[in-house]
Amino acid sequence: SWSVATGDLQAQWSANEWNDGIVSSPSGKLVVSWANYVGVELNLRDPLTGDQLGSLRATSLDIRDVVFSPDGQRLVCCLDPRDGSAKAVEMWDLPSRRRLGSVSGQFHGFSPDGRTLLTVERGVVQIWDVTEFSEVMRFVDDLPARAAAWLGDGTRILVHQPVAQPG
Repeated sequence: SWSVATGDLQAQWSANEWNDGIVSSPSGKLVVSWANYVGVELNLRDPLTGDQLGSLRATSLDIRDVVFSPDGQRLVCCLDPRDGSAKAVEMWDLPSRRRLGSVSGQFHGFSPDGRTLLTVERGVVQIWDVTEFSEVMRFVDDLPARAAAWLGDGTRILVHQPVAQPG
């Protein structure tokens, strides 16, 4: 890791692997790295020493992104299979290392309070409770949704839909 204030190298470690991605927890005390060509392991590491603290097993080789919840207690793995099958979101409870489940859809973020997350699948926007990974609400309209985002404090969402062509 590098100091942003001084530009000095603070800590360096080798994971003996090529990584497709790395992400830090909100506290900075845990990092997750992954390599799509190696397997489906998400490696949990100490950011200062590089020591492996555990791993989680995703269900696909096609990991697009990994995101921590705002409190650092949940981890979302965004899967984007190259074979054309549906995108999926998998979620784990980090303290217990327990996989909470998987749903089809594309991840569009945690709510500001971290209690829910947003997905879009086949034009339908869904909100999921992160404790039980259960659906809280869904939004369906005549025009399919393409993207969604939380607004401000999380009491509203913005949904991108294609413009209807005049008839």
